[in-house]
Amino acid sequence: MKPITTTLLAFSLIASAYADGPKGPEPKAMDELIVKAESTVNLMQASKKSIPAVVLQDCKGLAIASVTRGGIGIGGQKGEGIVIAKTDEGWSAPSAFDTGGGSLGLQLGVETVQYVYVLNTDAAILSFTGDKVELDAKASATAGPDHAAAANDKLPKSDIYIYALTDGAFAGATVGGVYVKLDIDLNNQVYSNIVKVNQIISGEVPAPPITKDLYDQLDAIMTKGDE
Repeated sequence: MKPITTTLLAFSLIASAYADGPKGPEPKAMDELIVKAESTVNLMQASKKSIPAVVLQDCKGLAIASVTRGGIGIGGQKGEGIVIAKTDEGWSAPSAFDTGGGSLGLQLGVETVQYVYVLNTDAAILSFTGDKVELDAKASATAGPDHAAAANDKLPKSDIYIYALTDGAFAGATVGGVYVKLDIDLNNQVYSNIVKVNQIISGEVPAPPITKDLYDQLDAIMTKGDE
C-alpha cells in the first residue's frame, strides 16, 4: 500500500503546484473598464470641465474611474478604474484598481461620478498601483486647471489634478477618506499571475487590443493642442 500512497501524494502535490502556477492571460477581462474609461474621457472633453491639451502633454500618467457614491444619512463611495503611464513607446498597458471610502456629513441620494486623475509625478502613479493608499494622506491633489489657467501658464503645482463629472441626485455630502487599492485579481486574470504591476505600467507588457481607441483618443487631444 505504501507505493500507492506515495504515488497519490505526488499527484496531489503536482496538482496543487499547477493550481497555483502561471495561468494563461485573458485580455478581454478588462474590456468593460477600458470602454468605460474611453467613455469618461469622451464625456469629459465634451463638457465645460474638459482637460487642456497641455495638462495631458505634461503628465506622467492617468487614472480613470467610475464611482458610485451616496446613501441616506452616513454614506460612502465605491468604484473601479484603470491607471496608465507614459513610456518611451507611448501609453502603457492598463492596471486595474478599486477605490472607495466613507463620507463626512449627512447626505441623501446616490450619484455616479466619472473621474479622471491626471498623475503628474511618479509618487502619484504609485498611489494607484500599490497597496491600499489614502489619497488625501499620501498625495497632493487639487481640482484640475481649466483652459484659461493653461493658456496663462498658471498650472498649480500638484501631484494629482482631479477632473470629475456627476449625474443623478446628491445633496449635502463631503466625501473624505478616499482610498485606492491595486486590483491584483483582475490584473492576474488579464496578464497572468506572474506579471507584476511595475511591468504593466513600464510598458513591458502588451496592452489589450481594445485600448487602441482610448490611446488614439488621448493622443488626438494632445496633438490638437499643438495645432
